[in-house]
Amino acid sequence: MPGTGYSYEPLSPGAKFQWMPRHTRFRPRQFVTIFFTILLLFTFTSFFYWGDLTLFAYPEQSLWSSNATNFDEIFLREAQFPQHNLSAHYPEGRNGRFVRFSNQVWGLGWNNLLQERLLNTILAYESNRAPVFSPFEAWAHPPRDDKTPAGLRQVLKIPFNALLSGPPAGASWGPGDHHPRAISDKWWHVACPLPKRTVINADEVMKEIGKELDGVAMMNRWTTLLKDNPEQCIEIVGTQVFDFYLIGSTRVLSLWDMFSKHPAIQRLEDSEIVKEAVAKNMPKLQAVEGFSWRPHIPGATSVIAGLVGIHIRRGDYLGDEGKDNGHCLHLSQWGSTFTGWNQLPELLDQFNPPPRGDYEWGTSSPEVAEYYLRRCLPTPAQVASYLRAVRSDNHRLSRIFIATNAEKRYLSELRVVLAADGWAENAIVTSSDLELNWQAASVAMTVDMSILSRAEVFVGNGAQNISWQALPFSPPNFPLAVKSPYTSGWLEGYDKELAKQAPGFGTGTTLGWGCYVKVDNTTYRAMRGRNADNDTVQTQTQFTPTRTIINSRAGPVDLVITFLSALDTNDLVRLSLPFSYLSVSAVSNDGGSHAVSVYADIAGRWITSDTGDPAVWSTDANGSILIHQISLQNPRPYSEAQQRAQWGTVYLAANRTSGTTWQTGVEINVRSTFIKSGTLTNTLDTDFRGVGDRWPTMAIAQDLGDIATQAQVVIFALGHSRDPAVKYFSEAGVQARSLYFRSKFSSEVDAVRYAVYDYDNARAASIEFDNRIQNDAARYSPDYASVVALATRQAFASIEITLNGTGPAADLQDIKLFTKDAAVNDIGDSRDGVFSSVDSLYSIMPMLIYTNPNLGNYALASFFDYPQTRAQSYALHDLGLYYPRVLTHERQYRNPVDATANMIIMTYAFMRYTGDAKLAAKHYYTLKAWADYLVKNALAHSDQLTGDWFMTTGVSNQTNLALKGLIALKSMVEIQDAVGMSNESSTYENAAKSGLEQWMELSKLGTKFRYESSSEQPQLLHGLYADKILGLNFVPESVYAAQRTQWATGTKSFGVPFNEQYSITSIPWQYFTLAAMITGDTSLLNSAPFAPIKNFASKAQNKIYGLADVYDTIAGVASPGYGLRGNVGGSYALLALGTPNKTITQVPASPSPPPPTATPSSSANSSKASLTRWGAADIYLPLMLILLPCMFSF
Repeated sequence: MPGTGYSYEPLSPGAKFQWMPRHTRFRPRQFVTIFFTILLLFTFTSFFYWGDLTLFAYPEQSLWSSNATNFDEIFLREAQFPQHNLSAHYPEGRNGRFVRFSNQVWGLGWNNLLQERLLNTILAYESNRAPVFSPFEAWAHPPRDDKTPAGLRQVLKIPFNALLSGPPAGASWGPGDHHPRAISDKWWHVACPLPKRTVINADEVMKEIGKELDGVAMMNRWTTLLKDNPEQCIEIVGTQVFDFYLIGSTRVLSLWDMFSKHPAIQRLEDSEIVKEAVAKNMPKLQAVEGFSWRPHIPGATSVIAGLVGIHIRRGDYLGDEGKDNGHCLHLSQWGSTFTGWNQLPELLDQFNPPPRGDYEWGTSSPEVAEYYLRRCLPTPAQVASYLRAVRSDNHRLSRIFIATNAEKRYLSELRVVLAADGWAENAIVTSSDLELNWQAASVAMTVDMSILSRAEVFVGNGAQNISWQALPFSPPNFPLAVKSPYTSGWLEGYDKELAKQAPGFGTGTTLGWGCYVKVDNTTYRAMRGRNADNDTVQTQTQFTPTRTIINSRAGPVDLVITFLSALDTNDLVRLSLPFSYLSVSAVSNDGGSHAVSVYADIAGRWITSDTGDPAVWSTDANGSILIHQISLQNPRPYSEAQQRAQWGTVYLAANRTSGTTWQTGVEINVRSTFIKSGTLTNTLDTDFRGVGDRWPTMAIAQDLGDIATQAQVVIFALGHSRDPAVKYFSEAGVQARSLYFRSKFSSEVDAVRYAVYDYDNARAASIEFDNRIQNDAARYSPDYASVVALATRQAFASIEITLNGTGPAADLQDIKLFTKDAAVNDIGDSRDGVFSSVDSLYSIMPMLIYTNPNLGNYALASFFDYPQTRAQSYALHDLGLYYPRVLTHERQYRNPVDATANMIIMTYAFMRYTGDAKLAAKHYYTLKAWADYLVKNALAHSDQLTGDWFMTTGVSNQTNLALKGLIALKSMVEIQDAVGMSNESSTYENAAKSGLEQWMELSKLGTKFRYESSSEQPQLLHGLYADKILGLNFVPESVYAAQRTQWATGTKSFGVPFNEQYSITSIPWQYFTLAAMITGDTSLLNSAPFAPIKNFASKAQNKIYGLADVYDTIAGVASPGYGLRGNVGGSYALLALGTPNKTITQVPASPSPPPPTATPSSSANSSKASLTRWGAADIYLPLMLILLPCMFSF
């Protein structure tokens, strides 16, 4: 159209016209121009690292602006923490419990303050109080020129969350942990105004408890003080609770187990500022192979490959030029250990102060001064020499990061020396080379620490690789002396050697346990302890169901060190003995003859985790068996502390020959005596004291004489025994029950002698036990056999067989078996330590069926004879919260359907495999009442806890739970036939049959089983196992076929989860399901279903002792609180199916007034209607899943 700038042209004949801009038609020339423009832009921008271009910054990234208000923003974020709310739930909010340490150290540096703050945080956690964090005043150790002309001090206050993140700085303690979170100093003034505060002067407390307590004792005393104090707001003033005298001495070492595994430490993280600073400098730290347009940036916490980190402190260590006033020399004059952690036996490069001779405190010899100078002021040549040795063992190392405050002259000289030693000039990075903005520069010490912690090798802590054969695999932890809940000695495995690791109790606390071998004139350390001339060299590890076998070499002698926990399920005396064996076999490997002596000891830490507890000990060296024993001076029967029995006796015994010597005394003295001479002094230390006071130690040495090609073996027996063992309630009243073996022996000492004498027979029986299990399990898969082998000692150690009475007075007709749920998490704490829970007993049911089903009846008797069992119409969950005493509590009633179904199923199971119906006949009317409860509640239930342990809230209409309840009703029919009550069986037969029909209707078949009211999540139907182990054939094959399909399609890297909503699974429930599915159809075995579970069992778990039974199938990470449990005995599920059942001898039911008869639901519709109701738990979880993404989309 003229004058408009637009033209028109037809689209097609007869079509309407379309207006177009006249000059915008797309010509080929324009296309080529645009194409090459884009190509040029792409080529140009490829030189940039796109990660540096940020269009949207997260809140924490905004801290990196040059704005001087960045720290103010962090303070603002701290103020907005959710716990800073007076309406928060207890123990936070208006009625919360708080503790503020106003007495924190002043005048010392960041690391001194950090250690104290972390210990204070742990103390607050243990006291169930919220700690108070405050800013770090950067010049708490002020320089001389930090005052203005007016004399005012200039202090930069750094937000605590600029230095670090995690629980000490107000973050959550982790999923499921509801301890009160730390609050800021500002919020303390809101939540705890002056009138609400209670001030405790630490100086006054220290006068009462003593300032020289070791770390654990100090922690325990203050924990009791703060926990028992009813006041909400407590402020500590005066001297520090954990002062630098404690932190700088060996007294702090007893805290290491708690400190290193505590959530305050485990969940500690770098701050966002530190993370960003490290990321910005990663190109300087990370070696890059080949050419790359952009650097490789590792994750925020991953190891920086090829980097060796080293810390060189100069500054105040050096002092003024030309003067001997440096802090390093001062340390030599004080005999300082720098910090107490330097004395940890786990460190490969400990610092042991040299003898001071006749020099008084405050002075030192030139030799001592030189010793210290090499440590804290090394010359460049000494640094280069050390790094050369480290690099020779770690050839991948190519870059160095030196965290230092050294002067330029020293660093220049160091670079020259390192370059001459083969390090590339651009591969040497120091603290001063880092590019830091002002915020990062303010926290430079934490930036350095972050880099050092992520270096592939940190000088003083080398890296190890497995250089020995591991059969069938190397587990995270090896069971050593694992025979009962309290004889529980473990060794960290995976890539660790016995000679370099200190064995620990099942909860992770260190045990005092040493072993040395002297060959000719050289002493070899075989188990981690005081340094000897050399360490043994490990060549092979192997574990079986009853043994851990470690082959090693001590110079010209080969050693086989075997830890045996004898299992003979046909001999209840041998099975109930809480003693394990350590044997050392020695043979020449060079054809020559060599003089060999073997040493073993135990220390007081075997009887308690509280190193302040005083102990008494004695030695019997008169008979043919030499016996050491140690016990608490003030025993507390039926009490535990950190799952350690607070009563009982620990024994170490061996055959006494002409070559036997012994000694009790201070650990360092006893061990040094053998290291030097190969013998002991046959003397008794009568200075009874706390187990952490110079570590009282009991030792035995055996001179094997000259050894050539004929192997010689020495045996030690050790373990923890107690009498009475369990406090139980029966109809007759309170019972103080003893372990079964006491029926044969008049004293524990006699039992110890028997254990030593019985070694050969116990070993033979155990090897027979091993061979049977391994052969049967290997028929399914070697992977299956290996997991069963690893689980066996752990599972049997969770059970104790007891009698009422000892010796001739013991009632052999009243045998009861109890279980303890240790349930250890990754910081060594227990979830609950429950006494004989029904779900744990149900988990180990297959193990008991396979090894000795009579044991199952002994376990059931402990429930049936407990009076509280008959107080309800359903079964209890357990016998008490705290092993080993029965204690009624409200949680016993939270899962009545699951516990009731389990009890009925187990009653018939153990009857079926023993042929003995007496227990069911005696308690028939209790069983009947339970069955009546299931008629009403199995199919339609609400707010029920289940055996799927990851569910901590009640569920309604849970598919697997309902199926188990219906199978229990079908089992009841079989029980009635065995006790002559088949005339009543139609009630349960009909209820089971009609219930299954409804269950099938309400469940969607195919690969999914769900109720119509439930989310569409496939179920791991472990309840099917009961149908197969009981031989009922009650559930249709179509259900099994569908479950096989689900298994095949739902398998993750480490197993099959409970359902698709959660990635969590359970070892016993997976094996239960597998066993049920392959019965009658072994096609699933072709897909190697056992490998994922074995892969988890062999995966290194952080600080988990014993095999965890609940874990994540994707990450292969153990769920907190599920390590060490006996539930892993569920791995016997497939083996139990091969156990032949026995003909049941009918026994008439004992007469008893029958309870009211239950009637089934009136119609299928009423059941179905109840199934479609949603409980609060059903709504809460989906709602949270919807809201969580919104909550974090800020």
